[in-house]
Amino acid sequence: MIEIVLMVIAAIGVIIGSVYASVSKKLFSAVLGFAIAMLSTAFIYFILNQSFLAMLQVIVYVGGVSVLALFAYITSISAEEIEEIKRPFWPLALIASFIVFLTVFVFGMKMVEGIKISDYKEVTAFQVGSNFLNERLFDFEFVSVLLLVALISSLAIASRRRKSD
Repeated sequence: MIEIVLMVIAAIGVIIGSVYASVSKKLFSAVLGFAIAMLSTAFIYFILNQSFLAMLQVIVYVGGVSVLALFAYITSISAEEIEEIKRPFWPLALIASFIVFLTVFVFGMKMVEGIKISDYKEVTAFQVGSNFLNERLFDFEFVSVLLLVALISSLAIASRRRKSD
């Protein structure tokens, strides 16, 4: 029962983040919506007991693509736009950060609660490489192409904004 409720909450997060990213007029807000949608997608993977895919989702999309898009945004704004952006601290951001921290902490503790180091045998680098090249090859190739597209898109956005200034 709890899994269904968590799945519905995560699906709502994906929908809200995706809609916010789609209708937002500012790049920063669109990236924020994208990050929310990708975090919610990672949460769905976690609920489905696919922790590897959840970690890849967070590392690649939130940590990689979002940071690249924000880098393109930051490198393309002018000093006048920075002065316009300055606002007083928003208390809702603090509350949202606290909720995200608690959620990550609680589910992180749940994920590691039954793990004992003595249950795992030693793994060599050859075994890890063999596993990645045999079973996860398509996943890593797909992710590498996706990151390349994100990098090129971020650079295109940054260079287009520089030319128009």
